[in-house]
Amino acid sequence: MNKALSVLRTNRPTDEKAAKDYGTFVDSQGTTQHVFEWMREKGIPIEATKTTLEKLNEHFAKRGARSPFPSPDTQTGGKRGVQSQFDAAINNLKASIDGANSEGEMAMIHLQGLLGKHNDVAALMSNLLSRDQKIKEMIIGNFR
Repeated sequence: MNKALSVLRTNRPTDEKAAKDYGTFVDSQGTTQHVFEWMREKGIPIEATKTTLEKLNEHFAKRGARSPFPSPDTQTGGKRGVQSQFDAAINNLKASIDGANSEGEMAMIHLQGLLGKHNDVAALMSNLLSRDQKIKEMIIGNFR
C-alpha cells in the first residue's frame, strides 16, 4: 500500500487541469501493478478522467459504429486523473492504510491476550508437575 501511495504522490499533477497517468508499482510478489486497477481491486475509491480518445470512442459506440481508435488503456497503460482526483485517491488510500493498521493493532492486542493465557496455563502446568513430583518424593520417603 505504501508503494502505491508513493507512486500517487510522485505522479500527482501540479496543474489542476493537467491529467496524468496514475502510474505503476511493483508489489511484494514482484508483480507490476497499475495503481488505478489495484485500488479498484482492493475496493479503494479512485476516479479517472475521460480522455478525448475515450469520449470519441463513446461517440462511435452510441452510433453503433466501431471506433477506429485504440483503447486508451492500451495506449497509456491505464487510467488518468487530474490533481483533485489524485488528492482524493491519496486520501482514500491513506484511510485504507490507517484502517489496516487499526485492524492490525486490534489483532495484536488479541494475540497478546491469548499469549498471556498461554503463559498462565504453562505456569499452572509447571506448578502441578512440581507438586506432583514433591508428593511422589514424600510417598517414597515414607516407604523407607
